[in-house]
Amino acid sequence: SAVSHAVMDFLCTLMTPHHNNYDAYHEQVNKNRMLASSSFLSHLLVLLKGHIESDSGALVIQALLDFFVYSICPPYSESTEEGYFSTILSLMVEQIGKSIYLLFGHHCKAIRFSAGNIVRVILEEGDEDQFFALQRAALSEGGFLRQFHIASFNRDRQLRDLARKLIAYWAFENQITQDLLRRMLPVTLLHFLQSKDLPPEDERELQKKLAVNIQTQEFLDSKQGWFKKSFHPNQAIAKESKAAGQGGDENDRVVCYRQRIVKIEPTLNWALLFYQLKQDHLRPDLIWNHNTRTLR
Repeated sequence: SAVSHAVMDFLCTLMTPHHNNYDAYHEQVNKNRMLASSSFLSHLLVLLKGHIESDSGALVIQALLDFFVYSICPPYSESTEEGYFSTILSLMVEQIGKSIYLLFGHHCKAIRFSAGNIVRVILEEGDEDQFFALQRAALSEGGFLRQFHIASFNRDRQLRDLARKLIAYWAFENQITQDLLRRMLPVTLLHFLQSKDLPPEDERELQKKLAVNIQTQEFLDSKQGWFKKSFHPNQAIAKESKAAGQGGDENDRVVCYRQRIVKIEPTLNWALLFYQLKQDHLRPDLIWNHNTRTLR
């Protein structure tokens, strides 16, 4: 496990920049060369599933999840090529499947958050079969109830916002989940799902952004000598290519960003519902309705 964690930690360093003024081209090259091998990805998923089902190697699980978060989860996924992105989604559903929901009950917050983000991406950008497979598994594996509790009562904003988004996708056109919600909550509270009102700002989801800045031409121009070359290796690569008669120009090294395509977008006002769950209400229909039995 120690060796596996050390290797995965090294691979994660290559998957995304962890420092300011990074070279976007080299980030994309490093990432997509590793993701080009389906057998390599399958091996990582077999390793991940083994640790999940044996409930062992928390550090290895976290490192493996980080690798796939950097591959398919925003904002890191914009530098992943579309073909590799689709391959990872397919392999994840085929090889890990509903086992990923076992991580929703893990004692480590980072593991729960990473697993939730991976499930969210599959629900948002996967195909129809992948969407409904994970939607059904959310009920059979208990993921729905765990995330509903987090969405309602957890004080960690990241976990709370993620759980609310997952609940929205799991309930989307899912009659079984919708019937379960009607048994869990009074109908009056469920009416807030149809409201157009906005909850307070701190109840809305935050958009995640990269914590580091891309390298700019102004930054390069401010450097001199070896220091400048070490921060811009494309120049050295281009010179070596020209010397070998292969041509090449650093200006031809274009970075291609992938555009996210969210295929399913819930329209119900889930943020307002969960906000109202925490408020005090003076409404008789929250207690007395047509289903309430008469007290004598």
